[in-house]
Amino acid sequence: MDEISKESILNPEVETAPEVLAPQESVGTEIAPESLPQELGETPSPNVSNQNDYAEEVANTYPEEEIVQEIADVDHLPQEEKLMHLKEVAQKDSLEKAIRMVKGMNDPWLEDKLHDELIDDPDFRVKLEELGKIEKL
Repeated sequence: MDEISKESILNPEVETAPEVLAPQESVGTEIAPESLPQELGETPSPNVSNQNDYAEEVANTYPEEEIVQEIADVDHLPQEEKLMHLKEVAQKDSLEKAIRMVKGMNDPWLEDKLHDELIDDPDFRVKLEELGKIEKL
């Protein structure tokens, strides 16, 4: 530690240099709220113009009770079978429902594996595209 740091720790009455405490000038780097990343359930849909409408549509389509019940139904399964079930939900119902389920399970490994399947498994991705569950890239 240098002498200034030691002195300021040992003697809290020593003032910190004013340039450290002075507020920084704005350099025009403020981020507009609309440019910030949205929550997972609020991703805009191509056919829904307002993000809040889309989030509400997803929430109404898959009520929390249904998600909680479906999570409880698969909770006893091994991780790989849970992943298979989530993939089936994505194909049968929607990717949004599968994502809400994996978030509700609070299992980072499973969430990461579902993401990996979407990115790394071309057959799964193509199947979702064919079913109209995700947009074709």
